Amino acid sequence: MSRQIVRMNRLVAILPLLLWVLNGTIVFGQNVNESKSMQNLKDEQVIAALSSHDPEAAHQAVEEIMHRSDRMILLLRSCRGNRDFFYGYGLGHRSSGFIIPLPASDKELNDGSFITVEVAALYLISAIYYKTVEFAAAPYLTDGTPVEWQKFNTPKRVEKAWDSTEKWIHTFRSEGIESLRSRHQSPLSDSKIRFWAGR
Repeated sequence: MSRQIVRMNRLVAILPLLLWVLNGTIVFGQNVNESKSMQNLKDEQVIAALSSHDPEAAHQAVEEIMHRSDRMILLLRSCRGNRDFFYGYGLGHRSSGFIIPLPASDKELNDGSFITVEVAALYLISAIYYKTVEFAAAPYLTDGTPVEWQKFNTPKRVEKAWDSTEKWIHTFRSEGIESLRSRHQSPLSDSKIRFWAGR
């Protein structure tokens, strides 16, 4: 009888550990499956995933867009005017992700401190040009003028950034991205706007 109690106590003691291991395996498997399913999506569907409220799905969209590279640029342009909040991560230097606030809800007023899908798209176009999402510290637009706490992405700055990027896309369509890279002509070259601490 006492041996059965000892065995039962041992089982009870290792049960939480066993469940933790199994849960980790399931979660890991889900991430792998989500990643594979993102790879199976059409280009338009990957772009649409940037608007996901699930941070992991939006982040996987970022990774997949970077993987597919310049073929995604014209689709990213279609995000101009999309002021939905970007809930993902992975834009900017890995050490500065903690400074980017997330809105509490979709109804929160954007004072320029939140990242929108259109700003994420602008950032990704430049990231494709530079071949890295770490070409700047964060997806905040700056023209060198002082700003209040993180209110970088004002409508005026976003508009100027898009105007420059649209001109760049016109040249990209006729010449290709390697020609632009060889001339060091980035998407924001035609403006005084840059991403924060970027090239």
